[in-house]
Amino acid sequence: MVSKLFEKAPLKYPLVRNLSVLDPRVLPKSKEVSTRKLTTVLRLLVETGRIEDKCCDEIIREFGYFYDHSLMSASDCFRDFNPQSGRLDEFYQEHLSNKAECRHLWEVVKLVLVLSHGQASVERGFSVNKEVMVENLKEHLLIAQRVIKDHVHSVGGLLNVAYTKELLLLRKRKDIWRLWRES
Repeated sequence: MVSKLFEKAPLKYPLVRNLSVLDPRVLPKSKEVSTRKLTTVLRLLVETGRIEDKCCDEIIREFGYFYDHSLMSASDCFRDFNPQSGRLDEFYQEHLSNKAECRHLWEVVKLVLVLSHGQASVERGFSVNKEVMVENLKEHLLIAQRVIKDHVHSVGGLLNVAYTKELLLLRKRKDIWRLWRES
């Protein structure tokens, strides 16, 4: 996931450069360097209003605890992490989410991991709308097409759509055909 952030965001941004603190393969190398990078990430999150300034000391303390206890006891697991086959969110869920003494750190890790997703789903929706737009297409038909597309996607494909008797009878209703012809 960190490599995906590097692909999408330029290295000129300090946040992107310091997110290597979340790379499990790099993390065990130096506690001081990792703490410095985390401090920079926290400062940037405070500046953007994502977290409160008063939480930073607690998060740094939790990171120290995590580094000294969890990381050192499972250092092989961290060094052997393979980003090609493993997911970073699942990795940190396993190592952080169940530790009450690291709850603030876990919240920051979750926050940083979702930053790369941004508005992707909204922008995909605009792209889909653009693809289905036809000249003189009525608004209600565009909405109907999106509802149908979203439902087909949510059930896992066209072959998984349940064709009920009611759905098949809707095809015969004249008002649906009238709406279609008007567009």
